[in-house]
Amino acid sequence: MSENRSSSFGTTFLSNFTLFETDSHFLLCGTDSFREKYKVLHIDLINQNASVPNVMEYPDTFSSASLRQFLAGKAANNPLRVKTRAVAFLGFVCLCDDDWHLHFATEASPVGVIGGRTIYRVDNGVLIAIKPNPESGLPQHVQKNRSLFSSVDITKDFYFSYSYDLSRSLQSNVIDDHQYVKSFFTWNWAAIQNSLQQKCQNYWLTPLIYGFFEQQTLELSLEKGVVVTLLCRRSRMMAGTRYQRRGLSSSGRGDVANEVLTELYITVGDQWLDNSEYAAVAVHRGSIPLFWGHDQEKISQPKPEFYLTKNDQNFGAAEIHLKRMLDEYKSPVICLSLIRQGSHKECVLGNRFDLGMHIFSTHHRFKPDDLEYVKYDFLGAQKAGGNIIEDLRSIVKQKVERIGFLVHNSVQTQTRTSPKRIQSGIFRINCVDCLDRTNVAQFCVIRECLSEMLEALDLNPGLDWEAMFPNLSCCIKDLFMRHGDRIAHQYAGSGAMHKHAFESSHDDPNDNTIKGNGIPERSVSQNSMDQVKGRMLSTFGKLKTNASNNNAITAIRRFYSNAVTDITKNQAIQVFIGHARADMNTLQIWEIPADSLADRELHWDPADDIKLKHPWKINRTPSAAQEKAIVIENGMQEVNLFDASFFT
Repeated sequence: MSENRSSSFGTTFLSNFTLFETDSHFLLCGTDSFREKYKVLHIDLINQNASVPNVMEYPDTFSSASLRQFLAGKAANNPLRVKTRAVAFLGFVCLCDDDWHLHFATEASPVGVIGGRTIYRVDNGVLIAIKPNPESGLPQHVQKNRSLFSSVDITKDFYFSYSYDLSRSLQSNVIDDHQYVKSFFTWNWAAIQNSLQQKCQNYWLTPLIYGFFEQQTLELSLEKGVVVTLLCRRSRMMAGTRYQRRGLSSSGRGDVANEVLTELYITVGDQWLDNSEYAAVAVHRGSIPLFWGHDQEKISQPKPEFYLTKNDQNFGAAEIHLKRMLDEYKSPVICLSLIRQGSHKECVLGNRFDLGMHIFSTHHRFKPDDLEYVKYDFLGAQKAGGNIIEDLRSIVKQKVERIGFLVHNSVQTQTRTSPKRIQSGIFRINCVDCLDRTNVAQFCVIRECLSEMLEALDLNPGLDWEAMFPNLSCCIKDLFMRHGDRIAHQYAGSGAMHKHAFESSHDDPNDNTIKGNGIPERSVSQNSMDQVKGRMLSTFGKLKTNASNNNAITAIRRFYSNAVTDITKNQAIQVFIGHARADMNTLQIWEIPADSLADRELHWDPADDIKLKHPWKINRTPSAAQEKAIVIENGMQEVNLFDASFFT
């Protein structure tokens, strides 16, 4: 049975923490950004025989004065030492042999704002053991599990918000009647579950997403500026590295490898006030929904062959995956496949995917308008000298109109209002790796949406928005190039290929370069429409010699990563997200053959998860006066309990 646990304390997740240590226990003190109320967790240092930590929350809600008095009383009998200060509590982590830890983000930087709510990037973190180390020292397998967990670099591409639900799309946050974090995209979900099972209230725990976030401000005219936000979140359900995670999961839930939801927001107006307006569109990428992979003994070879690992004759698992997408994103799901055609080795997958989609259509396993399947041989067209951008543009143009996009007034408002427009359906785009070709195609989809999105925001660019707003065009390309790089690094260990599709020629003295804030250094308002178009299309979508060389260098980096580091990196990811939890009676993750490891799914059924309530819809913003540090006098020394210097 699912259990819901919520509380009326605070209007956001707790955002400032100090962990005090004594000889027998920890005291975790936390407050939200208003610094008006405080809560305290008591966590015993567990003995070697205990299987779970003993956690108790004091029922009192403290004021700053009463918390001083409480801590002074505790310190009189058992000196309090500051173990760490933190900006987010990520939960209780359980590694092998009941090796329990507290996981914190200790530093974070603000990277943007959505609906008046700040988005943060994790800059540092710490893992603190609850169980004292035995006198004989830690067993080697315990040390190795700790090392694997800590090798996941939490300072790269992890994001959170105290008051905005990053686990859901903007459209879901605006129109869906939900209260809970979406576990699908929450990378510390195992630690959150451990915490909720120990009776921690939801306000202690901060959900993390893994992916990409960047926000830039542009001036489109003398009267109006816009904020452009590109956000993507990576699924944790079949997370891992390129050659270790392919195709469909064996879980029966329809999960696929490298599943990522990307959103572009255009915002007009002041995001801190209740007068902004948003337009947003989402696109999806995910591995080809078949059971496929590689011979793990041959992954050290360049470009190992693909093979089908399971003969799913009725394509039942692919059907579950696509129906899950329909439930989430509504109809239609437009499947755009970019893999090679003809006699290329990718056809092992392409022909099988073709057959599955044909069966779905002819056997009426989906409603006629629910699915659309489109094929485009990206690399074949490129090698033939075609312009892939124009080809893709013609493919997606009318299909974009079927799906639409979200247009909504201020996200901040507490009164639910109906959006002017909504997105119904989604592009599901794949190549083999769902990286480089997919990133270019996603750009083309969003590029095609932008004309109507800008018009819906009363910016009225007409059909040639790129000529009217060249700084916006450069900004979008710039964002997608970096977005593709980060997604590729996460999955394949290198930057993205095909970045020539996002480059502009710099031979023209009137060409513009994007600054860090997204505003071009030179105005291009004097350029004619034909000049702007010509400059953009001179390199856009055509393979040049230097681009080919860059792709070759990237391929070498990927080969090294795949052959040397990816197996260990994949093991670390499984330990971090809780997909592999060993004890003394089972194999350790590095002892499990790679082929078998992919079959080990979550150690609990997601239907039995305890839900985490998200307080994001409560509209309240802290004042500057409430951001000051609180000083606690404990009878021994003065301790700065909350260090908020990184927020200022």
